[in-house]
Amino acid sequence: MEADPQMGSLPQALLHPERGGALRRRTRTVCHGACEQKEPAPIYNRRVEEAVNSLKKSLPSFTLLDEGRNPQERSCILIEQGNFTGWATCR
Repeated sequence: MEADPQMGSLPQALLHPERGGALRRRTRTVCHGACEQKEPAPIYNRRVEEAVNSLKKSLPSFTLLDEGRNPQERSCILIEQGNFTGWATCR
């Protein structure tokens, strides 16, 4: 695949020349034409926010327990919905 100099590093095989260089549809997802300005930006942005929020809800929450600085101590790391929340040591 060769890159199209006008499109940066995107390979030409990914672009659809009849649609002004828009990306070819390569998946079975529904395209609303945002890259061709057929879908208003606020509607597209709302769909993206909904998708991101949906993915965030599926991220795991867990605690990692390990050795501490000495034999009487343990270290604890808390991850909530995929984000580092904090750490502590306990006895």
